[in-house]
This record gives sequence, C-alpha cells and structure tokens, in this order.
Amino acid sequence: YRGGRRIPVQPAVKARFTTAPMVGVSPGFRLESFGQIPPGFPRFQHLYVFQPLLGKAIDKLGERNILIFEGIILIFVCLGYGFAKTIFKEHIAFIVVSICFIIDQLLMSVNMARATYLKKIVESTNHITPTLTMAVSIDHVFSIAVAIFGGFIWMKCGFQYLFLFGSILAVIS
Repeated sequence: YRGGRRIPVQPAVKARFTTAPMVGVSPGFRLESFGQIPPGFPRFQHLYVFQPLLGKAIDKLGERNILIFEGIILIFVCLGYGFAKTIFKEHIAFIVVSICFIIDQLLMSVNMARATYLKKIVESTNHITPTLTMAVSIDHVFSIAVAIFGGFIWMKCGFQYLFLFGSILAVIS
C-alpha cells in the first residue's frame, strides 16, 4: 500500500533460454532452473531511504560540503576494500568489505549534489545539459583508462595497491 491505495504486483518474469550462448555452459542450459526473482522483491530499497536524506543534507549543509564529505568517505571505503583482509580476520574482513560495498553504492547517489552544485555556479541555464553530458563522457573515458591501468596494477602489484591508488585519487579530488 502506498498512500492508501493498493499497488498491483508485477508477475515474476521467467527467462527462457533453451540454448546457452555463453562460453563454458552446456547446450540445453535453462536459466529458469535456478529459480526466479519473486514478485515484489525489494530492489535497491536502501535508495528509497538514503536519497531523501541526502537531499535534506544537501539543502542543510550545501553541495560543496557533501561532495567533500563524499571524498573523505571514499578514501576510507577504498582503504577498507584494499586492506580489510590484511588487518582483520577473514570473517570480520568480509563484514568490513560488505559495509564498504553498501557505502560505495550509496555514494553513487551523490551525483545529485554535483548536478545541483552545477546549477548554482553555471552562468547560463543553457550550459547545464551540455556540461553534465560532457562530464558523463569524460567519466566514461576515464573509467576505461583507469580500468586498464588498474588491471595492470592488480596483476603486477596486487589488489591492495589498486585500492590504495583509488584512495589517493579520492584525496586528490
């Protein structure tokens, strides 16, 4: 129920693959044999709680402070990813990395602060859409370049140094 009215539940969608085009999967593999997502399964439920709180925090503290806070949190998330296994016992490290993952997913919502910050500092409203589009394009190009460089670091030095590099990038930003 939302607002006193009943919302219909979508029926679960079953994927039907009679042949498997994936490498290493035998012909006749059926995805539905692994079950299905139940109707009304909560997907990204945490965002329904976090994003309104983030919006209120942006209104109260300002976009700039939220973006600075995001960078500080990202430093600790990267360090948690990279060094949880060496600092903690295995079961505690799993919990630490899981918490880092949840925080990392929540931090993706901070793009809202970037967009509203841009709206405040832009000279003309005609520049907002092209600027955000260019920012996404640069982000994608940078992501691909960093992925290649990150794969090299991972293979040569280890994953700890990759996340250390990520935390250094968070300090720089």
